[in-house]
Order: sequence, then C-alpha cells, then structure tokens
Amino acid sequence: MSGKLLFRIIFVLLALWFGGLLRFTADVQLIQPSPTDAEAIVVLTGSAGRVTTGLQLLARDPTRKMLISGVGTRTDKQALASAHPDARALLDCCVALGPEAQDTVGNAREIARWANTEQVSSLIVVTAAYHMPRSLIELQRKTGTIRLEPWPTRAGKDDPSGWWREGPTFQRVVIEYHKYVFSLIRARVYDDIGDVSA
Repeated sequence: MSGKLLFRIIFVLLALWFGGLLRFTADVQLIQPSPTDAEAIVVLTGSAGRVTTGLQLLARDPTRKMLISGVGTRTDKQALASAHPDARALLDCCVALGPEAQDTVGNAREIARWANTEQVSSLIVVTAAYHMPRSLIELQRKTGTIRLEPWPTRAGKDDPSGWWREGPTFQRVVIEYHKYVFSLIRARVYDDIGDVSA
C-alpha cells in the first residue's frame, strides 16, 4: 500500500469520525424535556443533578413511582434524605433504590426488572443529555415495548454546551460518543433495538 493511499484512508476515517462526533453533539443539544404522562420515573445515577431532577418531577405528580438506578450498596434513603431534606416524604413513599447497576447496560437490566415488577408501560428517563442517546438504546433493548420519554439534565457536569472549550467535558463527550457508537452497532447486529430512532 502506497503512502498516499494510506494517508487518504486515514484522512477519510478521521473525517467520518469527526463528522459523527459533530452530529452526535448536535443531536444531544436537540434533546429537550417535554410534558409527559408517563407512569413512572427512572434516574440513571452519575451526578447529583439527575437525582434532584427526578425528585422534582416526582413532586409534580406524587402518584408516580421512581427508581434511582445504580446507587451502589453504600447509599440508602437516609443518605439521600440528608442530601434532599425537602424530598424526605417522597423518598419514603414513592422511591425505590437500585443498588446493583454499575454501568449503563446494568442500569437497563435493573430498570427493566423494576418496570416489569411494577407493571408500568411508560417511563420518564432522567440522565445527562450526552448520556441520553446510549441510555435509550440500552433501555429499549431490555424494556421492549415500554414507552421511554427522555428528560435530559444539563446542570454542572451534565452540561454538554461548549463541550469543545472545557477539557473534562470534551473528554466526557468524546468517550460517550464512542460508547454510543458501540451500543448502536451492537443493537443493530442483534436486531433488538426496538423502535429507538438512532
């Protein structure tokens, strides 16, 4: 293989990668929360803003149930109540904790089990905006016909705007882009992506 051909191949691959990254970040910016009548709320942990958002949504309609997935074995409702004292009553009555999930695939499994047990047919999904595309893919693979309503968070570490200016945010978004592509390819290979448009 000649040097010029190799250079062209590398250039095309880099262009495709960069174009995909730009498309991913543009799509992430377009994901907006909207009023929903979903039966329950699920929060994928990763930053404090996600739990706060989930509790705010629950406070609007306390008849719903909520699962916080991926809290780990060291976090209990007492610890959450200390961090969110205004939501103590909601935590006691309407919130379940998922301690097992350690990654997004684990979140999807944990949420699917909980949703089936609770017999809900629709979920508000709360996670970071940049994490939402991959979360929806993994959740749809595990939850099947359950309707998923995205509710992205953008506060603090979850804010992807200006991702190219902040080193930690740039790294977080690029890593998430690679994980998203892998999840998308895997879902297509196994043909179990359901109705997710990705």
